[in-house]
Amino acid sequence: MKQLVYNKTTGRLIGLLPESQDPSTFYVHYKKAFIQELGALLVEDSFLERGKKLIDFKVVDNIVVERPENEKEEMLVYRKILTEEERLIETLKPSGEEIKKAEMTIEILTIFEEVL
Repeated sequence: MKQLVYNKTTGRLIGLLPESQDPSTFYVHYKKAFIQELGALLVEDSFLERGKKLIDFKVVDNIVVERPENEKEEMLVYRKILTEEERLIETLKPSGEEIKKAEMTIEILTIFEEVL
């Protein structure tokens, strides 16, 4: 058995420790606020299946659950779960193609302005 250490507030998994290791001792050099937020659950040694990572899971009500795909992607890209507002902002950002088109349009308009 191993201890799965996680943040009690966010449910984010932090690491796997041996069952006999005290998390507050292991993370002794971290800030006190960090240590106070630590929780631990006992899991089987084979907890992480082949190809799975800690980032693929979270703790909800003291139960380890797999993150939805969109949360996994957000964790990989932004290193956090986005709020609804942040997701909306991301959808409103122009794509690279749209930016290139706008730059070309500005360039063409500048040339037209010089000609006139």
